[in-house]
Amino acid sequence: MFGWAGSILRVDLTTERVSKHSLPKELAVSFIGGRGLNSRIIYEEVAPKIDPLSPDNVVVIGAGPLCGTIAPSSGRVTVTFKSPQTGILGDANAGGHFAPELKFAGYDHIIIRGRAEKPVYIWVDDDHVEIRDAKDLWGRDVRETTQIIREDMGDEHIQVMCIGQAGENLVKFAALVCNSTRAAARCGGGAVWGSKNLKAVAVRGTKSVKVADPERFMKVVDRAREGIVNHPFIKQVVSVYGTTFLTLSNNSIGRLLTRNSQQGFFEEAFKISGDVFLKKYVVKSKGCFSCPIHCSHYFIARTRDSLIASEGVEFEALSSFGARCGNSDFETILKAVDLANRYGLDAISCGGVIAFAIECFEKGLLTEGDTDGIKLRWGDGETIIQLIHKIAFRQGFGDVLAEGTRTLAEKIGGEAKKFAMCIKGLDVNNGDYRGFVGRALCQVTSTRGACHLRGGGAYETHGKPEMAEKVFGFKIGAPPEYHMKAEAAIWMENFVAAAASAGLCVFATQWWRPEFVSPEILAEMLSSATGIKYSANKVMEAGERIFNVEKLFNVREGCTSKDDALPRRWIEEPQPTGPTKGEKFDEEKFKNLLRRYYRLRGWDEDTSIPKPETLKRLELEDLPKAARC
Repeated sequence: MFGWAGSILRVDLTTERVSKHSLPKELAVSFIGGRGLNSRIIYEEVAPKIDPLSPDNVVVIGAGPLCGTIAPSSGRVTVTFKSPQTGILGDANAGGHFAPELKFAGYDHIIIRGRAEKPVYIWVDDDHVEIRDAKDLWGRDVRETTQIIREDMGDEHIQVMCIGQAGENLVKFAALVCNSTRAAARCGGGAVWGSKNLKAVAVRGTKSVKVADPERFMKVVDRAREGIVNHPFIKQVVSVYGTTFLTLSNNSIGRLLTRNSQQGFFEEAFKISGDVFLKKYVVKSKGCFSCPIHCSHYFIARTRDSLIASEGVEFEALSSFGARCGNSDFETILKAVDLANRYGLDAISCGGVIAFAIECFEKGLLTEGDTDGIKLRWGDGETIIQLIHKIAFRQGFGDVLAEGTRTLAEKIGGEAKKFAMCIKGLDVNNGDYRGFVGRALCQVTSTRGACHLRGGGAYETHGKPEMAEKVFGFKIGAPPEYHMKAEAAIWMENFVAAAASAGLCVFATQWWRPEFVSPEILAEMLSSATGIKYSANKVMEAGERIFNVEKLFNVREGCTSKDDALPRRWIEEPQPTGPTKGEKFDEEKFKNLLRRYYRLRGWDEDTSIPKPETLKRLELEDLPKAARC
């Protein structure tokens, strides 16, 4: 096979059986790979209603057909499972170098099931695969684990995906971390690994990824790269600041989630801006595999009691422990981010549950008797750090926080549920979407719970109407308007599903700018890489097929239209300050938008369940009876 490595690795931790299987070409073509084929496998191999932390849960690691090639920004890996945080599809994506290394070892996917009797890690060295003892790694943080494995194997270039103490202690939002800081963070995959006594997967590959038509592939890759690296948005903003520029950018449009989304404008945002990060802490920039954008940074920070030398910091982590918690102390934010990476925690959900707890304490719904005597206050960076330690080790109040925002809200009860900033149990990212109809719609329809990267795109928040028209082929309304928002959401969700499945980072695609990788360019890259004839329409149809498989998984778990709901705060409380002051959602109007979205998707307007004719069109009608991959 070209593009695809052509092999799936199966590992059963209970029986300690390892086996290699051919990648079914027909499925690879239909679902592209990576996220798409992961979701298909999970649908078939995870029985309905299982406990996500039982041995019956299955984890699939997937790398798309462009991973390991020189396609720009093609280093993304996807990990899929049933989520212990939400009870529905769990899906997490990370950059770095793990996905290409998996392809170099000769595999597109690793399917992991069962539970080991004692801590283990999986060692993949080309065709040699073994389950190794990890007792000396258990209790270690992510960075220590990565370094010990590399030292034991005598190779600094081995790629390691692992959990920290948070995963070992089954924190419901524990992350999986590659390259020490590249987190496949969302949905609690780290807890699933911890429940399986799986500490890490380490990979070394010496093979290559073959493309079907190298000359044609080089031409389209060069064209795609040119469109990215020469774009002023990349040259002057993203390659300079990374995503930290979004702190002031989001604040300027009233979209910076502040103090648990009590407002969308942070009056001290200038203290934690990309400029401050660049001038005070950054040493140099860094890119993921085959990425010309290099949006990450090495940084050094000297705090009151320690020296932090690490990589990052991304906007979401910065804002999770910053504006979300009312904190403008950059040094405590950087320390919190470093701890989240070391312990293996999803920064969004970690900051989310802490911010939620602070508001509950502020409103008298939690007391010092609940919080181990700790006074929870907005902007108290030291308390945030203290709580992160407690969460990772499930100590005292941290044991309650480790269950996540939705569970804590249910435990407290009453009005607490009104300001739990979750959708389908997953904490929303650090965007306050009151007034941003299209972005909010993609949040509620996302197949993994609240997600800013599964759809949306920049055109309602950081773009202009004419930019959107270049991408969608039609005009969308200004942010508070509902015009064509359902159509735009569907287009973007389908496209992102296809691009992610190929292995691309959304930052290099039309998710962000019209000049970046489009369905046409993606089709050309896939065609020349795999030798399979893809068109733009075929790419978008594959994305739609992937999105519907994920929807079917959730429907089977009891998740339907009733769960496509905005946080109550965005409906009941007008934005109190900033550029979007006065904005909130009209609940009935938004429900009508959802019904339109379902109708356009070919789903039942009341339940949101895909209709038989939709499944037939997407060749999914026999999915429940399909054979295992």
